[in-house]
This record gives sequence, C-alpha cells and structure tokens, in this order.
Amino acid sequence: MAKFLDGPAAGVSLSLRRAPMLLRVVQNRETKTWDALDQLTDSPADNEDIYLYYIHPESFFKAHVCRSPRRLSGWLEEADYSLLPATLLRIDEEILRDQEVYAAWCEKIEDIMREWIANKVIERKQLAKQGGE
Repeated sequence: MAKFLDGPAAGVSLSLRRAPMLLRVVQNRETKTWDALDQLTDSPADNEDIYLYYIHPESFFKAHVCRSPRRLSGWLEEADYSLLPATLLRIDEEILRDQEVYAAWCEKIEDIMREWIANKVIERKQLAKQGGE
C-alpha cells in the first residue's frame, strides 16, 4: 500500500507489490482514477498524466499476507511517498513513459537519489525533534 502525502495524489492510497525508491503514479484523464506503476513491466497509457514520487524509507513495511485461495497470498509492501520536486531533477516526460528508458534512468541516478532521500529523512527527524522540544 502506498500512501501519497502531497502533490496531485495527496490522500490517495494504492496497493503495491513492490515499493521502489522512485514511483511513477498515473491519473487517467477521463476517469480520474489513480494507479501506481510499481511493477517492472508497468507502462503508462497515453491518456494518463504521470507524476514521480519518492519513498519515505522510514515508513517502509513488508508483510506476507495469507489468503484463501492460496493463489491470492503473497508479499505486500507499504510506504509513504512524496512528490519529487520538479526543481530537483529535470526529467522529460518521454523518459517517464518508456519503461526501458525509465529503468535505465533510475539506475543512472540511484546513488544521487539515495543520498538525497537520506538527507530528507535527516531533515524530517530534525524537524520532529524541534517540534517536540
């Protein structure tokens, strides 16, 4: 389950099979429904707007859910996400729309994003500490 804390998908929760560091989230222009492109084979439709969110790693949780029939059982991942600031990375929509190009782009910026997200965690902890004093 992904919970979106801000941006266009604020307040929306979506089921996830995997909780990646960066998550493409789409909204259908006609139906206004939301979907998370969390699977490695997921691609957006032409009639969907794409938004890029980043994980709050401190909120990550993984659980195995047992259901009946057994084929419905499996691993689920949960995390909170925030909209990636447009000023942080200038990314063309074409990159977000092409799964292979997007995967290669994510690999290329992985170390940069890990460091940036780690700094955001530190910032949130410092703000929480200041608020508790």
